[in-house]
Amino acid sequence: MNDASQCETLVLLYDGECPFCTHYCAMAALAARGIAVELHDAREAANRTRFPAASRYDLDRGMLALWRGKAFHGADAMNLVGILIEESPWSGLMQHRWLASFCYPALRLVRNAALAVRRVPRIGGR
Repeated sequence: MNDASQCETLVLLYDGECPFCTHYCAMAALAARGIAVELHDAREAANRTRFPAASRYDLDRGMLALWRGKAFHGADAMNLVGILIEESPWSGLMQHRWLASFCYPALRLVRNAALAVRRVPRIGGR
């Protein structure tokens, strides 16, 4: 993310096997106005090498948002998306940092349950 055009690109690394993560990220991409949104499946090994910052975060515990040279993980990523993309009520709720922090553990629990039912292994393989 070195040149000016890339600085206005929101990069989201999310669990492509999770239907909730996929839906939220797709909604974010559709609702974006004036912000380019790149969606990347965290399960693809190429994305982990393409985005070295991802190695510092447990992507089983939350999506990663890269924005203007900074990394946001989990509830912070959801909060950032909510601030940048104001179109949907769900994103509107995530604009509040305290609410994103409060809701995120429950959202992660639902994600983990959905993946367990589908017998999808963790991103980290553990």
